[in-house]
Amino acid sequence: MLENLQTCSICPNNCKVNRLDGKLGRCKASSEVKVALYDLHYYEEPCISGTNGSGAVFFSHCNLHCKFCQNYKISAEGNGTLYSIQELANIFLGLQKKGAHNINLVTPTIYTYQIIEALKIAKSNGLILPIVYNSNGYEKVETLKDLEGYTVAIEKSGVSVIGDKVKEKLEKYPQINLKSYGIYNSSFFATAQYNNYLICIAKGMGIDTKPYVLRPLNVSEKALYGIYYRKK
Repeated sequence: MLENLQTCSICPNNCKVNRLDGKLGRCKASSEVKVALYDLHYYEEPCISGTNGSGAVFFSHCNLHCKFCQNYKISAEGNGTLYSIQELANIFLGLQKKGAHNINLVTPTIYTYQIIEALKIAKSNGLILPIVYNSNGYEKVETLKDLEGYTVAIEKSGVSVIGDKVKEKLEKYPQINLKSYGIYNSSFFATAQYNNYLICIAKGMGIDTKPYVLRPLNVSEKALYGIYYRKK
């Protein structure tokens, strides 16, 4: 599956660069996997962290580049260490050995195919934990479908999930340029151009959809909702 990195279209950015040849797209990730941190994480939702902790793997770089990201040094500045696919598999197995309830892949989209290969290795060596795909929501349905049969027991996104009728509502607002959208496992997610910002249209983490589609945000709202924003 690593051949998908030759003309990388993993996410809606569709950079089509050859990451196997060292070229970098918008996310700045190469063909090597960069991880900022991996450990037991006790502060996810209770159903994910449980009592023993979630086996979180924080991947470096990101395809969304939000200006108010809480993990800015990881996502935008790319802090982290490079690991081979075999080493990533060993990380998964090590977290299982430490008692993690699951493997929590944090911002994994840009490394989807390396993760699949690592999970193949880890599963063949005894990995039995459920996998949490902890995404920013800027996804392509085609990429998510490639995960089927390999990885995902739980899917979690900071910006999806809303009803599949939202697309119809968005089309009523001519000022919104719907860039991409998809329906996966009956969940709707989309990205759109609005007031010179690329945004994720979704209802998640208690944030209402209305500020995105009905009126411009004021300064304080941009700070509050900015985790989902990327200046074009």
